[in-house]
Amino acid sequence: SDGDVYEGEFKGGITNGQGTLTLTNGNKYLGKFKNGIFNGQGTFTFLDGKNYVGEFRNGKFNGQGTYIYGIGKLKGEKYEGEWKNGERTGPGTYTWSNGDKYVGEYKDEKPWNGTYYDKDGNIKGKFVNGKEIHQ
Repeated sequence: SDGDVYEGEFKGGITNGQGTLTLTNGNKYLGKFKNGIFNGQGTFTFLDGKNYVGEFRNGKFNGQGTYIYGIGKLKGEKYEGEWKNGERTGPGTYTWSNGDKYVGEYKDEKPWNGTYYDKDGNIKGKFVNGKEIHQ
């Protein structure tokens, strides 16, 4: 796009290998490229402070990664775990800024089978096949 800045490796006139892409909107990607698309290990930093560190495939979060929220009501919250096509899918841990956490499986961005704990490690509830069961 006009105004985007790329510094890094090229192959055949296309971004391939290690590089840094700074977008005109202030977002920035540092990591591996394949055929002009984010592929492999990388870090995507959003202008609003959100940050993703992990694996990419075809320009989307895919594989193991950590997503940390920047500003707003979710500030300081994070998800560490499996991603598929840009969505939380598979095993992962979501930690709230107050220390509460969910540990378990995600399916299509939603807690699926897992346990919800308070900041002291006490069980607050469970998810079974996407349905919440309170303790």
